[in-house]
Amino acid sequence: MLVLIQIWNWYLRHSEGAVAVLPTGLILSVVAVLLMLFTGWMGWQMVYHVAVSDEAGRKTASANRSRT
Repeated sequence: MLVLIQIWNWYLRHSEGAVAVLPTGLILSVVAVLLMLFTGWMGWQMVYHVAVSDEAGRKTASANRSRT
């Protein structure tokens, strides 16, 4: 979704020039920043509060390091 918003924003700025910056371009940019902040926050929640991780990958990596 974020990529589509940014493509739309780019297309408007490319086709309409400086006229598209205010207010449409600014609104689309703010929406994109809010989406990035939201996804970053949710990722942080998953890692630190829900404890989503790759335990199998950690065990494999530590076993490989101990062999060398």
